[in-house]
Formats: sequence, structure tokens, C-alpha cells
Amino acid sequence: MYNKWLLFIKEKPVLSTITIALIASIVGITIQFLIDGSFVKVGLFVTVALVIVQIWYTKKDKNNKNSHD
Repeated sequence: MYNKWLLFIKEKPVLSTITIALIASIVGITIQFLIDGSFVKVGLFVTVALVIVQIWYTKKDKNNKNSHD
């Protein structure tokens, strides 16, 4: 299973970033809601911003690797 995940990351880095962020957000929101009984909207904005930065970095890194080949 782990090898399949590594292959998925190599083949589709943007989709894997979105998947990780989605799962982490669901877990974090659930824990926050269970502990405090509240939902912090600012956390979603931070998550979206971090995902956008990570996707940009991933695409930039992928373009750099392609240009060196």
C-alpha cells in the first residue's frame, strides 16, 4: 500500500497534495469540534493558502526537473 502511495505521489503530485490537505483538514476540524464544540473558519483559509503554495512549489519543482532532463 505504501509503495502504491509513493507511486501516486510521483504520478500526480498536485492531487496527492490536495488529498493530504483534505484528510488533515477533516481530522483537524473534527478534533477541534470535539474538544471546543466550535468551528474556526480562519483555519480553512490557512489550509487553502498552504495548499496553494504547496501546489505552486510542486509544479515549479516538476518544471525544474523536466528542464534538466
